[in-house]
Amino acid sequence: MNKIIKSFFQKTIINSVFLLINEVKGEYNLPKSGGYIVASNHASHIDPFTIGSVIFKRRGKIVNNLGKKESLDNIFGRFIYNTFDVIPIERSSKSKKPIYKAL
Repeated sequence: MNKIIKSFFQKTIINSVFLLINEVKGEYNLPKSGGYIVASNHASHIDPFTIGSVIFKRRGKIVNNLGKKESLDNIFGRFIYNTFDVIPIERSSKSKKPIYKAL
């Protein structure tokens, strides 16, 4: 995917999702600098988008997401994974490669 088109879709999706957010709790727990891991409780399928949009809008950082490989089986999943560079994980595998790639 072209970098300009990818950036357009990233910003459009992030800004659209950010408009849906009413309240953010616990943001003060995120460090001001350096890397960190945010683990969602998956209360909904939109969790990665809401977390990513808040961190991008308030911290200016694009979030690296890990996601189940099965999501690549449909066109929407492939679009999201390609747009946001989601790192697919085969959940039955014990490989640590996806974790190292995220780091």
